[in-house]
Amino acid sequence: MTKLESARNLSDAHARSRLRSTAQLAALHLRHGEAEHGVRLAREAIADARGTTSARAVHDICRIHRLTTEPRIKTSGPVAELREETSALLDSL
Repeated sequence: MTKLESARNLSDAHARSRLRSTAQLAALHLRHGEAEHGVRLAREAIADARGTTSARAVHDICRIHRLTTEPRIKTSGPVAELREETSALLDSL
């Protein structure tokens, strides 16, 4: 995770790489049951992804959306809200 975490500090010239790294890191945290940290990172990625044309970034957001349906974390309030946020973003792209 160290490389993903360091990529989050990239400049605006590398915004797409920063977005993808943040989304991948969020997915890792969600997958490992660290819902609170995963949701926070996912929300950063969603904010950066609005209006994106990157198919890979959209794929990363789709992965986050799928993870929000995992039985062990889906009942968490923030995860349910995140599921709605990712759904709305994907519908707008």
